[in-house]
Amino acid sequence: MSTSKRRTAPARVTMSLSILLAAGSLYWTAGFADTLPNVPHSSTDNQWRRLWTATDIVEVTRISSIAIRGATNVTAFILKQPSIVDGRNHFGLYVVDLRHPNSPAKLLEADFLDDLSWHPGTHNWTVRADFGDGVQLYDVAENGHVARLISSEATAVVGGSEGLVVSSFEEPRKTGILSYEWAPDGSKLWYSRLRIRSGSEQQALLDQGVRYDDAAMLGASIQDTERSVQLLGTELHVLSPSADVDRMIAFAPTDVLENSEAFRRRAGSARWVDSTHIQYRLRGLVGKHQRLSLWRFDVLTGQLQRLAMDSPEQIYYSVPTPEGALTVKTVGAERRLSNIDLDGRVVRDYGRIGAEHIGAQLGVWRNERSSRLVLAASFDDHDGLMSASPTSNWTELETAHSHLSACAFNSDLSFGACSQETLTLAPRLIAVTLTNRKVTVIARPNAKYDEVAPLRTVAARWVNRFGFSNTGYITYPRHYVAGTKYPAIVVTHARDARNRFADDGFQWEFPIQVFAERGYFVLSVNEPQHNRDVPRPYNPGAEDVDIARQQFEEAYNPLASMEAAVSALVKSGDVESSMVGIAGYSRGATIARFAMSHSSSFSAASSADATWWDAGGFWGGPAFFRNVYKNLFGGTVFDPNVYPNYLAFSPSARARSFAGPLLQQFTLVAAKDALEMDQLLKDAQVPTELFVYPSEAHVFWQPRHREAAMTQNLDWFDFWLVGRRDADPHKSAEYIRWDQMSKDWQVVVAGRPH
Repeated sequence: MSTSKRRTAPARVTMSLSILLAAGSLYWTAGFADTLPNVPHSSTDNQWRRLWTATDIVEVTRISSIAIRGATNVTAFILKQPSIVDGRNHFGLYVVDLRHPNSPAKLLEADFLDDLSWHPGTHNWTVRADFGDGVQLYDVAENGHVARLISSEATAVVGGSEGLVVSSFEEPRKTGILSYEWAPDGSKLWYSRLRIRSGSEQQALLDQGVRYDDAAMLGASIQDTERSVQLLGTELHVLSPSADVDRMIAFAPTDVLENSEAFRRRAGSARWVDSTHIQYRLRGLVGKHQRLSLWRFDVLTGQLQRLAMDSPEQIYYSVPTPEGALTVKTVGAERRLSNIDLDGRVVRDYGRIGAEHIGAQLGVWRNERSSRLVLAASFDDHDGLMSASPTSNWTELETAHSHLSACAFNSDLSFGACSQETLTLAPRLIAVTLTNRKVTVIARPNAKYDEVAPLRTVAARWVNRFGFSNTGYITYPRHYVAGTKYPAIVVTHARDARNRFADDGFQWEFPIQVFAERGYFVLSVNEPQHNRDVPRPYNPGAEDVDIARQQFEEAYNPLASMEAAVSALVKSGDVESSMVGIAGYSRGATIARFAMSHSSSFSAASSADATWWDAGGFWGGPAFFRNVYKNLFGGTVFDPNVYPNYLAFSPSARARSFAGPLLQQFTLVAAKDALEMDQLLKDAQVPTELFVYPSEAHVFWQPRHREAAMTQNLDWFDFWLVGRRDADPHKSAEYIRWDQMSKDWQVVVAGRPH
């Protein structure tokens, strides 16, 4: 981010955290210009504001990491600002001292910055950064001077779909140090790095031919082969800088699950319990299934102990405590917060809580003197904060359901800072004071969104035909008029429709806000809660579940919830039933493809970077994938007893039953799997297009790719749902293709039984 683009922060303001709900729209009860206005039903009284564009969605500045010095309120934070102009993400490190009213000062810029923390016992900040030698670990002084703490010569590309280590969210970058964390007393730190075979070892393997091992390799592509030849796994080290002692304490071998979360602070898979104990989580294959385990290592004695916890969910969403781990246990219909010791016994039950889960990946802070804890927790529609002392139960810090992320607290928990956002409030940096339970606005890096007229979005709950409820949001067309019928788009991705601002982790490159500007209703729809008594197809116990029950939980019940959301607006007279589309990436893509092959509620779809349940998936991956398909279908598509299951359930096997056109947008690595659906739809003369994006992650990171994918989605649904065309002459070839597809499709539809 260039210095010329720095914004001066407004005067700080303090606000009460009460909130009202009016006509389904959130607004703050505070009387200053920085608050959110009551969201109007149309923009007629906001003509001075501009409307949403795809650029606005792409270029949201994110506060990716925050740290606080000692027991002070001196706060450092990293801003990530995408730019379509140069196609890059810009990273800047800023510091603000709240004792002074000045705006945050920029310490430095870099090609990449992440994992910020205070270096205990100093005035320095520690950060993983790329200054030209790959991502290594550095200390940054108050004057911006940079000193290298740790570097690893064993660098490899980490991130994206084509990296040696794949990541759904990270951009691919040459990396030496994967993660780290200082011990609370600052005497040592742990860090993780890759273990890579030497050049001679790699060549020896290549000379003999690489055997495809379906227990260790995802496939036989170039990327899979390179990963198998080069990468051995991830090492966990403890470094005592003053004694210059560095020792490896754990190793996670790479397998078919890739273990890309091994020993990552951001993933919550390694954290200090105190200054002498580290707790880490491992994921691996045991037989046909993935299994999670928790381990505690004593850095003084070298003793290693496995925690007696078996529930994958409780392990994944756990927080280390001196006794063992804090986790959310589901007892009947209740979620209860429990402290479990190393032997699996509940040593304290904190009672019923509203949070769905907690986790070291969300954040945990402890006052060593008072034993007071602050936890970041995930609630139904937002992430927030909870606190407790040894003599009290847990209480949530009420922040009006706004979403808090990247939080940090000082050492005595008297002061904290978070990134705060809502559906209509762009991310901003706030200070959190637990004693008076108020927040203070520190910096507003997204002040430009004050110019954008807010859209009307209301929270919603639906009940499907099976009696199961689900939640989500309805975003109204900009100029909504009651009694008019509008087109609609359903956007879905598991249960990730939450109170966040243009969140690409949910809406991906389906520009909800721009669709609403173009006159669409947009339904952000969560799936119903998965039945905990039915293990997922990839978890232990799934083979004991009836296939029909498994398919109901995985597909038919979620689809019924998508249909229920659409039906409600059709019945109210707000949506034209013949102009409804559905879009999703990853899990959402799976549901979108299933919907097009099993439902008549949708006339067009867009799916991104997932092909689960396509028939070819049985032989498209390793033994782990094969077992998932056995649990869902009963066996291979070539088994005559199982073949009918594929014809009834698999979207690709039902290509000739598709209800309408399908757009596919894929990363380069996953695109080969999309060819099955692409070719089957073309053979059935169902309109379809497949776009491939090289050097991308599962969640796109390149600003220009993001804008291009959004434009494709807008054009696709405009054409197939409402017959609208962009006047841009550069798109003429696109419309020539689609016109021909439309003619062929009309013949197909006319020939189908009515």
